[in-house]
Amino acid sequence: MNNRDILICGAGVAGPTLAYWLAAYGFRPTLVERAPALRTGGYLLDFSGAGYDVAQRMDLLPELSRHAVRVDETQLIGQDGRVKHCIDMRRTLGASSDRYMTIARSDLAKVLYEALDDRVETLFGDRILGLRQDHDGVEVDFARSGSRRFDLVIGCDGLHSHTRRLVFGEEQPFIRSLGYCVAAFIVPDYPDSSKGVYLGYLEPGRQTWCYGLDDGRTAFSMIFAASPAPRFQPGDTAHHRDLVRAAYADSGWQVPKILDAMSDSEDLYFDLVAQTRMPAWHQGRVALAGDAGACPSLVSGQGSAFGMAAAYVLAGELHAAGGDHSRAFPAYQARLQPFITAQQDKVRRSTRWVIPKTSIGRHLQDTLASLLSLPLVAKRATGRIADVRLPLPHYPR
Repeated sequence: MNNRDILICGAGVAGPTLAYWLAAYGFRPTLVERAPALRTGGYLLDFSGAGYDVAQRMDLLPELSRHAVRVDETQLIGQDGRVKHCIDMRRTLGASSDRYMTIARSDLAKVLYEALDDRVETLFGDRILGLRQDHDGVEVDFARSGSRRFDLVIGCDGLHSHTRRLVFGEEQPFIRSLGYCVAAFIVPDYPDSSKGVYLGYLEPGRQTWCYGLDDGRTAFSMIFAASPAPRFQPGDTAHHRDLVRAAYADSGWQVPKILDAMSDSEDLYFDLVAQTRMPAWHQGRVALAGDAGACPSLVSGQGSAFGMAAAYVLAGELHAAGGDHSRAFPAYQARLQPFITAQQDKVRRSTRWVIPKTSIGRHLQDTLASLLSLPLVAKRATGRIADVRLPLPHYPR
């Protein structure tokens, strides 16, 4: 087998999934992650579709189920602070299928990483400073680990991929903002939340969601319109908090208390709601997977699922090609890009209905919430949104 030594940048969702399958096929993957440990906090995600299928093939569904969050109902709060709509999530999701769970993204990443079972070297607290490709491999300069040589490099380091920037150039041509920002954080001992209940306060151009976790903490997510997109600098937490406070300065309900609670959170996730659109996901001996090459955006609910599917297919194509990246990389892109591009197009068309910026749009959203109490409507809507199927090939080991 050729090209067995493969560096994977990013220990989020796509990175450990790719490492798992590469190791299973006899490759020698190495993970590098700039954070000193696995990340905590973040947001809750609806896990289904292609990601669910990949997790099933990894025999991880029982462990993921142990980390799943029980959502019994979603309550939408009106301007007067009272419950305006109540959606029975057990009936709504049950109308679709049992191929669905709600889980914290950090818990999903943790389960995926632990599935490696110490078979994969991981460089935590390190990052790539530069890389140089030649006919035989890639020389990689690390901030802490010196220089090392790999056969291939795969960037799984997210929407603002450093690997992509080193190889393909600055991100501006590839990142398409959808006109919103998102903040997510988890705090202890917040008094006004309920386990099993998603609370949502929806206003024109902004939404606030909270959910009480089993361990007494509360998870929050806040999505707000921001056009033009604000300056984004990864790691600038103080600036990100200021942007959220400014966007919600005149908001009602519990939002002032939630903004105060945000100040106590150690793990604030903040980013643009955006997509990655690239004509090519590979260049030479370097390829991209997950959000680094084809982010569908957070509001799609499918970013983690698509990232796992991309990792699975990329590893499988490398295995099928005997490690020959010149065959595997184009085959990987050809299998996935048409499907993911179509899904990205759907998201761009639907985002203004998911997070409407006008009072009329909010009224239509309330009408939809009322319709979701009808089983037939719930079945069709949830099936289209929560269980996006992608036929995955089988790669014999």
